[in-house]
Amino acid sequence: MVDYSTQLIDGNGEFNVTGLDNFMKAVKLRELGLSYAVVAIMGPQSSGKSTLLNHLFHTRFREMDAFKGRSQTTKGIWIAKAVGVEPCTIVMDLEGTDGRERGEDDTTFEKQSALFALAVSDIVLINMWCHDIGREHAANKPLLKTVFQVLTLQVFVLTPLEHLEPVLREDIQKIWDTVSKPQAHKDTPLSEFFNARYNLYATIKQANWDASKVREKLRRDIEAHASSVRSAKLSEIVASFEKKLGQALAAPVESLLEASEKDTWSSIRRLLKRETDVGISEFSSALTGFELDQATFDKMVQNLRDYARSVVEKKCREEAGKVLIRMKDRFSTIFNHDTDSMPRVWTGAEDIRAITKDARSASLKLLSVMAATRLDEKPDKIENVLFSSLMDGTVALPSSQNRGIGDSADPLASSSWEEVPPENTLITPVQCKSLWRQFKAETEYTVTQAISAQEAHKRNNNWLPPPWAIMAMVVLGFNEFMLLLKNPLYLMALFVIYLLAKALWVQMDIAGEFHHGPLAGLLSLSSRFLPTVMNLLRKLAEEAQGNPAPEAPRPPQPLGSHNFKGQTQQPNTVSSSVPVSSVSSNISSTESGDEYSSPQLTHRRVSNVEQAESS
Repeated sequence: MVDYSTQLIDGNGEFNVTGLDNFMKAVKLRELGLSYAVVAIMGPQSSGKSTLLNHLFHTRFREMDAFKGRSQTTKGIWIAKAVGVEPCTIVMDLEGTDGRERGEDDTTFEKQSALFALAVSDIVLINMWCHDIGREHAANKPLLKTVFQVLTLQVFVLTPLEHLEPVLREDIQKIWDTVSKPQAHKDTPLSEFFNARYNLYATIKQANWDASKVREKLRRDIEAHASSVRSAKLSEIVASFEKKLGQALAAPVESLLEASEKDTWSSIRRLLKRETDVGISEFSSALTGFELDQATFDKMVQNLRDYARSVVEKKCREEAGKVLIRMKDRFSTIFNHDTDSMPRVWTGAEDIRAITKDARSASLKLLSVMAATRLDEKPDKIENVLFSSLMDGTVALPSSQNRGIGDSADPLASSSWEEVPPENTLITPVQCKSLWRQFKAETEYTVTQAISAQEAHKRNNNWLPPPWAIMAMVVLGFNEFMLLLKNPLYLMALFVIYLLAKALWVQMDIAGEFHHGPLAGLLSLSSRFLPTVMNLLRKLAEEAQGNPAPEAPRPPQPLGSHNFKGQTQQPNTVSSSVPVSSVSSNISSTESGDEYSSPQLTHRRVSNVEQAESS
């Protein structure tokens, strides 16, 4: 048996770099990667630590000479390779504590060596004398307190008497209670951070001691602990990559299904393949150090692929539950906006029937996309069946002429799609038919409102009679037209009537009155017609005589309507207490000055010269 023991750190705390390098070359540690474990032992001086390691791991650490009594045998920290524990186990023997060589005040090296062992070891063995349990310093309580203030570890306590285990548990709990802990972990038990095991062994005798059973138990414990740690780490890695895949797939799939274009499912398949390949590549790299067999590795990779696919299928089923809302949103977007995404104004130029058909076709396309998952790139006839049954109003009959009597002529009267597995079905044909009926009922009001708006726009902007009425007036009024040409006085009279009608149109704002409805317009015009005619005649008489008469009161006019006849600037004016812009006014020009009339105010501005003449 080759002895690979080497002193890693000497008694003065100096690190043996050359010795470590030679040791790593001898045991070929670099070739093992991460496939090795480190077991360390600590405890009082001359308690049999080196002897225990030699019997358990077949190492050759220097042992104490019982004839010389208790003395410091191991100085510093020694390492060696265990024999028979594959693939590789490094055993670390620490200098004993509480030795007379260092004295009671020199405990720095003890603490440093203990922390070093905790930092690099997978398992730490704490060896104690049975008669030291329950004592303060002999049981190494200060050292154990230092141990509990660092990372989680596995503690094996070796003692020859079984009845001392409760005492040891009580001492360890007291040490834990005195350790300073963060506020969040004030009441956290010891078991949350430390996996402490108490293994009871008989006192090791120097001669003829068979440690095979002890070594086998320790090996099983080490393997069980390593397997537990590896399983926990693998579970953590798998959960991390599953979360990453879920975040990479969920939102893009939802966006693609919301758009529901012709290539939606091909885009989803490309997205799934790309993100899965990237995730598996990183996942494989993360599993490199665990040395898994090929079957286990392939199974974990396949499980990750299946998880990615399940994420997409779950998101598809969620979106299928919101398909009616998506359809109505799609219809509203296309129906109420033009090709430039501008809000549509309903005039007489739009073809509402064609626009409605386009909007419904887009909504039905979305329904066909959401009817089933298509992650396997297999063709189906879902879109053709839906359009032929719901949009065209026809039913596509099978090519075979041998139809049974009980066969249904409606392809949507079924609970499954042709050539689509049931597990891939998101919305059945019967559900599609019901959804379409509900969709049409809920969007009918939008179409009706558009038709009403279009008809109202035509009524408000078309004052000419229909073409057939114009032709009838031309044919029936031919004789009257010839009479007008023969007698010019008639033309003069018609011209005067036209001027009067135009003046009435402007004064009464007939077009504005009828915007509020025909009945309201007629009532308003009937009440204002006679006063308006009288006002026009009075103004004509004033213009003819050149002497303006006092203006008769007129009924109030709407604020938005006014008539501007003429206005001249005078050098001196009389300011009014009411701003002219605050009311609607009628302005007429006379020889004596400018006159302003309004429902609330009649104001005359006369020049200073004219005021002198009148006086």
